[in-house]
Amino acid sequence: MEQLSNEVSTTQITTVCDGPKVVDTQILQNWNSNFSKTEEMLQSFQKTTAQL
Repeated sequence: MEQLSNEVSTTQITTVCDGPKVVDTQILQNWNSNFSKTEEMLQSFQKTTAQL
């Protein structure tokens, strides 16, 4: 989770300089990729707890 938050914060900071449209699309793309990563992590966590 820390890695995800680090990716989001650093990406937003670098894209803010590129202009509003770029910021919007890139933040959305990063949000979507981070969300899917989080989903994968939650699924693997659920599988692990189910095995226990």
